[in-house]
Amino acid sequence: MDKYSTQLFINKIGIDGPQLIGLWHPVNGVTNDGRPMTTAQQFAAELQALLKHTNQIDLFFKPRSGGRGQGIFCVTFIKSPTGEVAALIDDNLQSVEVFLKNLPETPHSYLGETNDGWVIQGKVNQHPELARLNPSSLNTIRLNTYVTPQKRIASMNNR
Repeated sequence: MDKYSTQLFINKIGIDGPQLIGLWHPVNGVTNDGRPMTTAQQFAAELQALLKHTNQIDLFFKPRSGGRGQGIFCVTFIKSPTGEVAALIDDNLQSVEVFLKNLPETPHSYLGETNDGWVIQGKVNQHPELARLNPSSLNTIRLNTYVTPQKRIASMNNR
């Protein structure tokens, strides 16, 4: 599944979801509003804009192709003491350029599909009651549906 195309579609039809920052890729990278995001400088500029009114932001990096939560990680980006944006990795500041150089070129392969970049999304803060189920993950419910020949919506989970 192409997470980037799916996120664009979901945004287009008005369904709430995580904030889409863009797609990081050194050739095909693009911001949420269509600007190129293929260099460390372009990515850093996007981070600067996100950090305009805050000192840190947590972003999730997801392989463009993939599933089952594999290859996903969260990174905190902060304004460094010099005003530059930096990644906070294991309590150490890392420049955006170094962070991007350490990303695998092909982070994940799922059912033979080769990944083509990282989808970058803002962290979703879940409701405290749902966090009680498992505070270390984002708890979601997936409901698979289909339309019957009689034009009724049915759940695939019903037996």
